[in-house]
Amino acid sequence: MKEGANMKKWEFFVAVVIVALCLCTTAWGEPQRPKDATLDLLGFVPGTPLQADAEVMGMALMREYPDWRVRVLASRKGPAGLLEARQQKSADLFIQLGPWKAEKVVYTPIFKHLNYERDMAYEAIAPHSTRPIHFLVLKDTGLTSVKDLFSKKFPARIAYDGLGYEIVLRKIGEYYGVTWADMEAWGCKHVVANPATPTGADMMKEKAFNVSVLYSDAPNPLLLDVNETASLRMLPLEEGLRNFLVEQLGFVKTVLPKKTYKFLESDYVTVRQEASLCAVMGKVSDAMAYYICKGLWNQRKFIATESRTLAETLVVENIEGWSRALADQDLKLHPGAFNYYHDQGWIK
Repeated sequence: MKEGANMKKWEFFVAVVIVALCLCTTAWGEPQRPKDATLDLLGFVPGTPLQADAEVMGMALMREYPDWRVRVLASRKGPAGLLEARQQKSADLFIQLGPWKAEKVVYTPIFKHLNYERDMAYEAIAPHSTRPIHFLVLKDTGLTSVKDLFSKKFPARIAYDGLGYEIVLRKIGEYYGVTWADMEAWGCKHVVANPATPTGADMMKEKAFNVSVLYSDAPNPLLLDVNETASLRMLPLEEGLRNFLVEQLGFVKTVLPKKTYKFLESDYVTVRQEASLCAVMGKVSDAMAYYICKGLWNQRKFIATESRTLAETLVVENIEGWSRALADQDLKLHPGAFNYYHDQGWIK
């Protein structure tokens, strides 16, 4: 009798273990691949490195899944077009332009008709690039430090294109105890331009603006081209300012080697954004996100031949650090992407 009872207890224990294993397999195992899927991937302005990378990722996914249709779209309105597509949910995927934390600071007070944090939220799928802040000035301004812009009350013409750059400049001003109203009072002006685009680079050559704060892949070939016509200088960020931007906007400290740009006079001390391929909230299922990640990694050799940026960032060793950095900018990892990276043993 006692032996029979022990046997039942043992059978019950085995059944519990089997159920638990089944649940774990359901949670973390490879889901069924979506068939004949259609994805719209929004890049950036035509002719920019971001748009080229979007094209590469789209081709990689269609190479991996011939039955998928991936349309790669360009934002001819620049950052405004990207925001519009996310708001209207007319795209599924996009390449992040600025930290989510900074974006919320910029746009929450502007889009008062939205619950911005809820309505414009998105989730990270895969790392795209690390984009250092470039504090660029024309050499003929005479500015040699970031502090000079504020302490000398220099009447700068500052490039601005509406996504994050202004808030970074405002935060830098806040660190030095200066507001944008103060800067306007001593003659600073906004110029709608982005030197990381072909049009903006041409405007900088023509000296339509002489100061720009942007986050961009490095080296950016457009900036190298600008320097051939209009001599550039990059102003390093002092340690206290770097700490302030990390805390306030979710950036990460970094240093660019002197060899990055021929106009650098020494290693460039700055902060960077960890940029990602992201999914508009509610547009990409967990299974789809899983297979987007799998497709990109399976096609990594192809991607590496087409994009220097992606070759450097789509690396297994980067995944854990990238996933941790998402939290610094209040950005969540898509559950389907988490499942893929967890299954590979790259994150816990």
